[in-house]
Amino acid sequence: MNLPLFLPLVVTTALAIGGWYVVHRLSMNRDQANKRHELRIQYLLEAYRSLEKADIVVILRYMHAI
Repeated sequence: MNLPLFLPLVVTTALAIGGWYVVHRLSMNRDQANKRHELRIQYLLEAYRSLEKADIVVILRYMHAI
């Protein structure tokens, strides 16, 4: 076995695998944060629409009572 050729190969391979793992974890964290952001926006929109509908119902009841 030729150690001067084998050692750089092992180091390069280890760095490539380590880099892939780090990038994978960072991408996974980013995707989870984006999904939480989307869910939060969806929840807020649903809450806003519910409040809007409730407001319209109150206005219609008030107008009908007059």
